[in-house]
Amino acid sequence: MYFLAFAVVQVLKIIGGFGLDLTLSKFVSGGDRHLQQDTVASTVAARFISATVVGLIFYAAGRLILPVFDSGLNDCILNMIVLFVLTSFREMFLYLMQGIQQFK
Repeated sequence: MYFLAFAVVQVLKIIGGFGLDLTLSKFVSGGDRHLQQDTVASTVAARFISATVVGLIFYAAGRLILPVFDSGLNDCILNMIVLFVLTSFREMFLYLMQGIQQFK
């Protein structure tokens, strides 16, 4: 059940990412300080909004879809949403640090 829950979280992360991670590292690495701050702020806001929307949709639809795979997944649907949000922001901050450090 753990691996199935983790696979669901990874799929949600891909869906909710919208490719913002790679774009973030590209724009942070090349540009002036003001452009970097605007890019980071808009990316964090977009990530927060997308994580909230995808989490709410998954919470509503997950109760119907997850029992097809395993009935125990309904018990940990909130845990999967929290893990999705945390891994989503982790990836974003990882690419942010890569953009700041490696591409100078």
